[in-house]
Amino acid sequence: MAFSRERIPDALSGVSMEAETAQDVSLSGVFTGGGVLTITAESSEEAIATVTVAADQSRLTVTGVAGGTATIKVTAEDPGGNTVSDEFQVTVSPASQG
Repeated sequence: MAFSRERIPDALSGVSMEAETAQDVSLSGVFTGGGVLTITAESSEEAIATVTVAADQSRLTVTGVAGGTATIKVTAEDPGGNTVSDEFQVTVSPASQG
């Protein structure tokens, strides 16, 4: 079955977050068609930001670790092994002192 990727919402794209904070982004409507999809996500720089996929695959949680920029890659795979991916940038500023 064919499926497609809609653009990941701009909730995190181009947004600065602070280290030691987390931000969720909904995956609702991002990947469409293809029946049951398996969603995975990875960070290009886990020392800067980590990412997890909710157990129900409805959202991502990105956590700022340290100052810098990381690319988050999200991939959907259908039962036939077909995949489609999207990426977005996360900029993390150091945690506030205080």
